[in-house]
Amino acid sequence: MSTTTLASTTVMCSTTSERRRRSSRMGGEPFLGAARGVGARIAFGYAQRMTQFVTRLDGSLAAEVDRLVTTGLVASRSEAVRLGLRHLVDHYRRERTGSAIVDGYRRLPQTAEDVAWADDATRRMIAEEPW
Repeated sequence: MSTTTLASTTVMCSTTSERRRRSSRMGGEPFLGAARGVGARIAFGYAQRMTQFVTRLDGSLAAEVDRLVTTGLVASRSEAVRLGLRHLVDHYRRERTGSAIVDGYRRLPQTAEDVAWADDATRRMIAEEPW
């Protein structure tokens, strides 16, 4: 299990291979408590394919997440965290992409000749419209 500390938040990341090694050290059988049967095997398989993050939240943020669950906006705390992380990663990816596009145009600005064909095509499309 690897542990990373980020600004007073500790994130423990357990990879699938680490969980498999742990499972094999315990005799190869996952601890399922009272759960048995197909449902338990599905749950264990699901857990084996997901990386687990363990973190601490302040009380007010935890209360807001619980409110999202209570109102039905998300099914669980875990889903709220997954959605939040997806949003953060997507936002950062879009920001990097936008910056790369802007940097490209700064390095090699468009010329009037580069966009002339688009302007001509736009004028023709507008002229063809049966307003």
